[in-house]
Amino acid sequence: MSEKIIAGTIMLTMLDGTKKFLVNKCQNEQHLVSAIAQPERTGLASILERLKEEVNLDVTHLELLELTNGVIKGQSVPLFVFEAVEKNVPLDLPHEYVWEDFKHFQQIVQKFNIEGMPSF
Repeated sequence: MSEKIIAGTIMLTMLDGTKKFLVNKCQNEQHLVSAIAQPERTGLASILERLKEEVNLDVTHLELLELTNGVIKGQSVPLFVFEAVEKNVPLDLPHEYVWEDFKHFQQIVQKFNIEGMPSF
């Protein structure tokens, strides 16, 4: 049986009103932040743990904005979209994570079949 993947991102509202999105960069590619579902945790708990432990974010400042589903390699993947404001979240992230503008984020999610893609 294959491992269940959970995906997520954070839509960060900057002080000037623009939006940035959290993505994971691996070599020359960028992806949604992802986690492997743990049997003892919900999908929400799994992605929050990834954001807390690997991205070093205080998840108490995140609000769940949207939950939708996508398809990655034929597997249905829940996609959690959180919202935060710049004053509550660090702009400096571990080297494998970056804040991208909407145009770059849109290019990343276009690779996946997303049901009911939220409009940002």
